[in-house]
Amino acid sequence: MLTWAGVGWAVANAHPALLEVADRTCPGNDDDGVAEVLEAVLDQRQ
Repeated sequence: MLTWAGVGWAVANAHPALLEVADRTCPGNDDDGVAEVLEAVLDQRQ
């Protein structure tokens, strides 16, 4: 699915196999990594 999406994101504490195929990583789920990425993307759209 990451390949199909065009750009694959993974949180830093994801399974090692997922980290190998991800194009980008963000901080782990305990560090609100997904929220951090979404905020950055939405800020760029303004």
